[in-house]
Amino acid sequence: MVTQSDLPSPNLSAEEWSVIVELLRHEQRDLPAEIHHTHTPDFHDRLNRRLQTVTGILERLQSLAEDAPPITKHDLGDTRFPAAPVL
Repeated sequence: MVTQSDLPSPNLSAEEWSVIVELLRHEQRDLPAEIHHTHTPDFHDRLNRRLQTVTGILERLQSLAEDAPPITKHDLGDTRFPAAPVL
C-alpha cells in the first residue's frame, strides 16, 4: 500500500499552483449540481466523497498559502496574460 509519505511532493511554480487551485474551485462549484442530478446511490456517494476530498485539498492549500510569502508578478511569469487568482 502506498502511503502519503511515499509520494513525491511536486515542485510547482506559483502560477502552476494557482491553476490547480482554480481547477479545484471549479470542481467544488460544479459537484453539488452533479450530486443533485445523480440517481444512482453508489455514484451519489462517490461524488459526495469527491466533493469532501476536493474541499479538504483546497483547505490544506489555503493553510499553506497563508504561511507562504506573498506572490509577486515576477513569480507569476509572463504578465501579458491575466493570472488566475492566487490564494
